[in-house]
Amino acid sequence: MTYVERGAAWGDKGRTALVLPAIDLPISRTAVTLHYSPRFEVTPEPGAFRVETDAGPFSPALRGAFVGIQSPVPPPSPPAAAEMDALVSQFSKDSGGKTVAGPLPVGVPFPEFGPTVFLMSELTAESQAPSLQFTYKRESRW
Repeated sequence: MTYVERGAAWGDKGRTALVLPAIDLPISRTAVTLHYSPRFEVTPEPGAFRVETDAGPFSPALRGAFVGIQSPVPPPSPPAAAEMDALVSQFSKDSGGKTVAGPLPVGVPFPEFGPTVFLMSELTAESQAPSLQFTYKRESRW
């Protein structure tokens, strides 16, 4: 998931925080890859998040590994075109022509430019917004 937060322009040096959205479930792990401008040096401050090495997704489902029971029975063959049309018609009739409302996820490529720091937090309580604080200092004038 990509989270972009708009904020005020950074000066020569300072301190800021990134507050992530609160979720209504407890979270066992939160990982953040912070992309920042090469014009600045960023130092995370002590808190709920700590600097780690990115080992990739935690869950086997997100790593693309198959999770489940392997069946020795081969999968059924796909339905014929006429059967598929009948299934689609039945689904449309049963759902009343309703469509999904609300925001849908969209894949947006994020440019890999500039330095990054990977931060991780453990055990965020439900309805609590995780946040990370860091200091920054301008490295060079562009």
